[in-house]
Amino acid sequence: MDRGIPVKEPIWVHGRVPNGYWSTRTNRLKYLNWLGKRLKFAKLEDWYGLTRTSFSRNYGGGLLATVYRDSPMAALRDLAPNYAWKPWLLSSTPQRYWRDIRNRRAFMDWLGQQLKFRKPEDWYALRGQDVRRFGGAGLLHNIFGGSAMALLRDYKPDRDWKPWLMASVPQRYWHNADNRRAYMDWLGKRLKFTKPEHWYQLRAPHIENNGGMTLLQSRAGNSPQRLLREYIPGMDWHPWLFPRVPRGYWTSRENRRSFVKWLAEQLGLSSPRQWQDITGPDIRKFGGGAMLNLIYHGNVTKLLEDCTPAQRTKVKRSRARRNRRALRAA
Repeated sequence: MDRGIPVKEPIWVHGRVPNGYWSTRTNRLKYLNWLGKRLKFAKLEDWYGLTRTSFSRNYGGGLLATVYRDSPMAALRDLAPNYAWKPWLLSSTPQRYWRDIRNRRAFMDWLGQQLKFRKPEDWYALRGQDVRRFGGAGLLHNIFGGSAMALLRDYKPDRDWKPWLMASVPQRYWHNADNRRAYMDWLGKRLKFTKPEHWYQLRAPHIENNGGMTLLQSRAGNSPQRLLREYIPGMDWHPWLFPRVPRGYWTSRENRRSFVKWLAEQLGLSSPRQWQDITGPDIRKFGGGAMLNLIYHGNVTKLLEDCTPAQRTKVKRSRARRNRRALRAA
């Protein structure tokens, strides 16, 4: 019975190879081609699956240690020196690889192509998981402590990066008062607020839609007014001039009295008799409409009696006289 011609096994399978054997590239290529077949690498991209274990389990530990200095990347460059190898696509990059800024920038250039980033602003969409998914986990965590923002600043140091425009701000970023002020400075310019009074137009969506959602939630309890009190502490802010007062604000009589006192100043009321001239439209125009409707059901007299107790009798008498005059005229 014909059992065929026995296949001759390569020299490295039988133990130690002769001295100087691996110094010849022809011998190294024989081994690498043989190894590729054993590992079922059909194309060059498959070789990114090469590891140190690939050598040690297939009689190539000596070759890896003595010629390639324990670097699978060196083996790949020996195998195909003209191929544009991407070291970050290996299971582990060469030791100290990321310490070279040229390597970091080569990776970021390539990463931008994979993510189809064409403009500098596109990089704000970068997430840590993107970096890890494309082979940059060691770069992100070992060099930049897991911060995609720090990675971008290293990549394009001349650009004035705004951390709040990233998918997520660095951990504890908003704990720093300087960071909060930088954000509010930027937001004011973006919203074209040139005077402190313009900030009364600020609403939560302005902040949420401009990268400040975590700031609003974590540092201000979802209250834009809290941010403003910190940002412009010398300003005597009047909550009723904002689009919305804080929840439950008008339930406080002290708050209601503060509004009425301020309203008198705005209307130039200098004597108690002039209070009778306040009307519902005045109150609504100056931001007290919700208070008038919710607390006093639209009754101006009740508002004045409640919020100006010292003038209560005078207000009643004055309005009564005005009503009698109106009846006589009729």
